[in-house]
Amino acid sequence: MPKRLADQKFVFDNFSALPTFASFLPGVCGIQGIPLWAFYVNRGQCIASFGIENKDHAIMEFSPAVVAYEDTARKGFRTFVKAGGQCFEPFSQPGAGVTCKMRVNTNSITIEEFRNDSQLRFCITYFLMPEENLGALVRIVTVENLAAYPREIEVLDGMARIIPYGISNSEFKEMANLFKSFAAVNGLEKGIPFFAQDQAWRIPLK
Repeated sequence: MPKRLADQKFVFDNFSALPTFASFLPGVCGIQGIPLWAFYVNRGQCIASFGIENKDHAIMEFSPAVVAYEDTARKGFRTFVKAGGQCFEPFSQPGAGVTCKMRVNTNSITIEEFRNDSQLRFCITYFLMPEENLGALVRIVTVENLAAYPREIEVLDGMARIIPYGISNSEFKEMANLFKSFAAVNGLEKGIPFFAQDQAWRIPLK
């Protein structure tokens, strides 16, 4: 059972080893904000899918809970670390010397993992960006060195796959290879890539 703290947070120790559960971040972003939906499960790095309006406007592929429990650790956000001559993936496999917990707040979730062998603590927080004219899921990744000496680490972090805007859930699931041909990335030279369907090449479907 989760522990409920005085500040209304729920804390799940070793959350990835618990029986599966799922929920949504609250889509409340203030009077001037634009909400997103963000579906999470207690596997991997938690976020199973997110997008705007409905599942036909997903940014990360929408899957029902029964599939998300299996796929989130592989297809969701992932982090790969190289430190002290070893390579590993936080939040991938609970085991000896690894402790993790999830904190669920009214408008955010935070997951933490400490690895005794590497003396590193990883913390990831998700929340929806409030009071802005752009809807966004904010993800903050923190790596803390708990060793008694400074050191260098290498980190590769991000989503496994992004669905360009304009591709519906059924199109992506039934004709994913076809619609890859219609994907375009604009704004890359400005450092703000915008993923969308190239409408000039879209085949009308009946």
